[in-house]
Amino acid sequence: MRHLSWIAVGVVATLWGWAIGPVWDESAGIYNAILPGSVSVVFLTIYAPLLIALGAAVTGTLDAAHLATRRAELTALHALGQTRSSIVAGMVRRSAARAAIVAGASLVLGGAAAQVRLAALGWTSRVNLDWGAVGELVAAWFMLVVAATLGTWWATVWATRAESASPTGPTPGTMPRDVADSKRRPRWPWIALTFAVVTIGTMLVPGITDSTSGLVIALGIAASLSLYLLIPVVLVYWGSGLGNRIIRRLGRALGGDGATGSARSLAADALVRPAPLRVAAIGAVGLVVGVTAGAGVMLNGQSARNALAYDMMPDAEVSTVDFLDDPSQPGWTGTGWAPALDEDMITSLESDNRLVVVRTSVLRTEETPAPADWGLGENDMQAGETLIAIEPDALDEVAPPGLRVTYLDYGVGIGGVTLVALDGTVTELDSPSATAPFLAVDRAWAEDQFGAAADSMLLIYAADPSMSGDDFEAALLSHDLGDAVVSTPYSDFGSAYSADGVPIGLRDLTQYGGPFLLVAVGIVIALSAATQRLRAREHATLVALGVQSGTLRTAAAIEAGTVTAVGAALGLVAGTVLGTFLSALNGAGGLGIRLWNAGFDLAQAPWGALLALVVASVALAAGLAALIRVRGESRTPAEQLREADKAGVR
Repeated sequence: MRHLSWIAVGVVATLWGWAIGPVWDESAGIYNAILPGSVSVVFLTIYAPLLIALGAAVTGTLDAAHLATRRAELTALHALGQTRSSIVAGMVRRSAARAAIVAGASLVLGGAAAQVRLAALGWTSRVNLDWGAVGELVAAWFMLVVAATLGTWWATVWATRAESASPTGPTPGTMPRDVADSKRRPRWPWIALTFAVVTIGTMLVPGITDSTSGLVIALGIAASLSLYLLIPVVLVYWGSGLGNRIIRRLGRALGGDGATGSARSLAADALVRPAPLRVAAIGAVGLVVGVTAGAGVMLNGQSARNALAYDMMPDAEVSTVDFLDDPSQPGWTGTGWAPALDEDMITSLESDNRLVVVRTSVLRTEETPAPADWGLGENDMQAGETLIAIEPDALDEVAPPGLRVTYLDYGVGIGGVTLVALDGTVTELDSPSATAPFLAVDRAWAEDQFGAAADSMLLIYAADPSMSGDDFEAALLSHDLGDAVVSTPYSDFGSAYSADGVPIGLRDLTQYGGPFLLVAVGIVIALSAATQRLRAREHATLVALGVQSGTLRTAAAIEAGTVTAVGAALGLVAGTVLGTFLSALNGAGGLGIRLWNAGFDLAQAPWGALLALVVASVALAAGLAALIRVRGESRTPAEQLREADKAGVR
């Protein structure tokens, strides 16, 4: 168990080296694979604090699980004259040296494997050395070493704290300062939460995000830090504590009427008793499942919106306005509300059961100077737009649930509309971060602002989605369209967005979230191994008294499975809530449309895949915990007692 942290460093470094790619390939770079043309070193520098913190948390937890079983050895070192600081310093030095060797060798191995693979496939040739890839490897090595060193430092400080100086705990009747301090509720979560509320609340002030002043930029960075780092850390901290209390209650409920000496009663007793780093294990599982669930809610919701936006693209438009500047079809070119279409023509099209006709209006805005709070130059102008004014439920028949998924609401512009200027009046609109089939505003809002509008545009759809293009064109042209402008400007939309309409499922969650969940389960297993070693004397005594080995294995499996299940359940709830909140935060409009879209996102989440991943992780944790117990059963009770005495376990 003492080598788990180095195994983790080696695995991550190998995968990182593979992702960064070969140093003799011009297209190498992990960041280039995410955002082509960007500099990977910049990416690593920006996210270095977060990556180091995650790495330190993982390695530190694994080291702490091991050091929890060596408290007697640490106490002996202290008794022989070594100070706490010298013990910590010695372990940190050894950690840094081993991390430097393991990380360096693994990064080179991963990069070399990527180089050989590309060369074998004939996708690359030996060209000039890519110093960008070399810089990425060096940056990755530095972060891994720092993360492993910080993790060991934290684990050693934790294992050598005053209340842990003796395997039996503090002397009865005394209360060391460290023990008294540990009983106090920490203040940092409330400070972090207050900072997050203030910074995020400030950025929600209407119009503040349009400014580019240094103060607003600083507030934006602080709000991003709060939203994506501080709030998750606080949630993990509080969630882990809540999970620990839930586990103890489950333990009491589980052992309520269980027979003494049964696997159920032994597991219940283990769950009620404190265990080293159980809170960290709950937090690790909860964090991974929470991130996976939150990402599933957001990504699947966005994928569904993209697919619906594609479905809501009109097959043709009939209007009095020329959208495409086609000289063969001259249309109205003024500003304000476009003139009406011929009512007889509209009635003729609506009576054709081969077509679905949606009435809309066209609003053409004026060019206007950009608002001063946008931070642009004095001469920068906001161009005029040609907008569609449409009701939110107008396309329900075409692609249920229609335009609600785009957050179209009173005072909202979709498709990137942020400003409407007409007749000297400039109005800024709320604009969501959601795909839309066209530039549009709510018709009721537009008519309140600029007066009544005529039906100046028809969105035409094929009633039968399988209708061929020739048949659709024939059906449309069978009507007398007069001098109306007919256009199909969105025919290429599918090539840009169709790929984004594919929701993620079990394969995607397993591919991207599975490795992180394996790390979290590994922490649970390290906890189980440490707990079983600390209870070696107790287990040996139980075996000597006649308790079956299978009973102890089942008890260990129940304990590990319960810890994993509680962490996963809390992560599932927290991730779902946070993912839904972030999705709604990126929306627009009033509370009603945001809540509606929150429900839409929840309906798109990959619940089956998430539950399958959770069940698999619980089963894996339970099975591996039972296997660890099998290793302990290879020795007789007398041998187990001798090892417990040697390790100082009481």
